[in-house]
Amino acid sequence: LSASANTFRHQPETKLNHRVPVTVGIGVQYELTDRWAIESGATYTYLHSSGKSEGIFAYTTSQELHYVGVPLSASYKFVDRKRFELYARAGGAIERAVAAKQTKTIGTTDETLSNSTTQKIECQGVQFSATVGVGAELKLSQRVGIYAEAGAGYFFDNNQPLSYRTEHPLSLTLQAGARLHFGTK
Repeated sequence: LSASANTFRHQPETKLNHRVPVTVGIGVQYELTDRWAIESGATYTYLHSSGKSEGIFAYTTSQELHYVGVPLSASYKFVDRKRFELYARAGGAIERAVAAKQTKTIGTTDETLSNSTTQKIECQGVQFSATVGVGAELKLSQRVGIYAEAGAGYFFDNNQPLSYRTEHPLSLTLQAGARLHFGTK
């Protein structure tokens, strides 16, 4: 009887499996010279994690984190043709969690009974990151282009909730999108 009483009092530890984050954003580039430019914008990032442990009862955990951020970078064009360019970029970003929640469910392993609780996760401070990349851009007009960029990012330990970024602070990235150009040209 004492073994089963301990089973009810202690939830087994659930290891979270983190999905790769999804980020969308909009960027604006200001051309300082024919080769140098600065870029900024706004981003939204969604991070999801989940885990499950089983015993007499099944315990599941699901976590969602939502961040908004402002990236800032400098780029240098090393190939600049009429409609095509190759460039290198370095910079960073600052992000803030705008929503974070964790849902825990306990139930029987045959899923006949279950109970869920959702709680807000407190996120203190901001997330800083540094990025580098190389890319190619095809100019559709003088002010609009489409690009693809491969790079790497590092997320600094800023006391954020456990996520893909805390377990894998160094990550490889692949970005693609449209870019608006303003400046000297």
